[in-house]
Amino acid sequence: MFYFIEEFFKIPMIRKSPLSATLSGIGSGLGQFTLVDNNLPLKVGEIIFGKLYPNVHVWGTGFIENKDWMPFYRRNMEFHAVRGLLTKAKVEKILGHPINAKLGDG
Repeated sequence: MFYFIEEFFKIPMIRKSPLSATLSGIGSGLGQFTLVDNNLPLKVGEIIFGKLYPNVHVWGTGFIENKDWMPFYRRNMEFHAVRGLLTKAKVEKILGHPINAKLGDG
């Protein structure tokens, strides 16, 4: 993903933690944007960072596990593409509304 964006769009990329990243592309990283359910200090950090950095664009990312995920802590997630129908269904369940995202993994 880094190479693609830097090479074709000429946009310099900087690797960031899911807590402050503005782009999630390719891979199984969507679970990194959901609240943890068993670690209170981390959950508080996620909530704080979710308010400081509310925006993230999702390009072809999915979930690594088939489980019930906690809500997203990032408040403004724009789903341009998700990995497939299962990911789309999980995202819609978490958000409580349909998304208009393309399907595909890079």
